[in-house]
Formats: sequence, C-alpha cells, structure tokens
Amino acid sequence: MEYDLEVDATLENLRRVTNFVVQAAQAAGLSDQEIYQCELAVDEVCANIIEHGVSASGEDSRYFIRTATRLENNEFVITISDNCTPFNPLGHMRSNTDSLEAKLQPGGWGIYFAHEQMDSLEYDYYNRQNHLTLRKRVNASG
Repeated sequence: MEYDLEVDATLENLRRVTNFVVQAAQAAGLSDQEIYQCELAVDEVCANIIEHGVSASGEDSRYFIRTATRLENNEFVITISDNCTPFNPLGHMRSNTDSLEAKLQPGGWGIYFAHEQMDSLEYDYYNRQNHLTLRKRVNASG
C-alpha cells in the first residue's frame, strides 16, 4: 500500500512528516529499530530541505515537501520530493568522518546520518523537483 503526504516546507511541519513516516513504517511491519532509523533519516533530510533548500531558492514562492511511502520487494521505500533549487545531497555527503578536524566542522552531517540509517539512497531531479529515495530492508536489523 502506498501513502503520501504533502506539506509546506516549514519547521512547523517537520514533526508531521516524521510522524507520517513512523505510522507508514509501523503499518509496513518494520521493527522498532527500523522505524527509528527511518524517522531519523527523514528528519535529517527534511530539516536540510527546510533549512538550506528554501533559503537557497528564495522566499518568493511556496515550497513543499512531499513524502511518499510504499512497501516494495521486502523494502520500505520513502520518496521525499521538494520544489526547491536543484540539489543532489549525495554529492555533498561527508566522505571523511574519522578525523578530529572533520568531526569539528559543521555541516554535511544530515545526509551522512541518513545514509548510515538506511540501506540505500538515490537522487533524481525531474518535473522541476528534487526526489530523494530512501530504502530500508524490512527486518534487516531486527
């Protein structure tokens, strides 16, 4: 079954999006740990869209976050779309996380944490929208 939610890209709606994903993950039969990992990843991605995407795009338009979930081939799939400026977050993921210098530098951690929590992330841009797909194998960690 597929579920979707569209909200304005504002901090006030961030909890609404994560609650939506948690409910969909519960309905899909994910373990508590898998649900938490999905919630954390979605929170990081959407916070980045709100904080960086909206500000980079300008305040003259309505920006949204659309979240769709589905169960596909034993994977819980979350697709997060927005209409902000084109931006591939996978190209900005931290590659060096071991050095003290890297740990002290701000920025770039959100997509790293999302990547660590999920089994895969894919990015695409079409129809003037960013689309980030996050996949979590069901019962992979439970």
